[in-house]
Amino acid sequence: MSSKKPHLAVNGTCPCCGEVLLEPLIPTVEAAKAIGVRPHSLDNWASKRIGPDFVKAGRFRLYSGSALRAFIEARTTKCHAA
Repeated sequence: MSSKKPHLAVNGTCPCCGEVLLEPLIPTVEAAKAIGVRPHSLDNWASKRIGPDFVKAGRFRLYSGSALRAFIEARTTKCHAA
């Protein structure tokens, strides 16, 4: 067992050692579930460059949680009471 303390990221960087911490990448099927669309929709959007940002790893597209949040936020309609 390791006695090493887990890193706490502040803006993606560990404050104790400065190590850059990467968030996990999510495969297409799980990313589609997370934003409520079919995986085929994400594939179509990726080919048209209109969907969330992704990382291409071999033949796979992987999505970060922050890219999915940014995609949703950019398409959120703000409703204000009159």
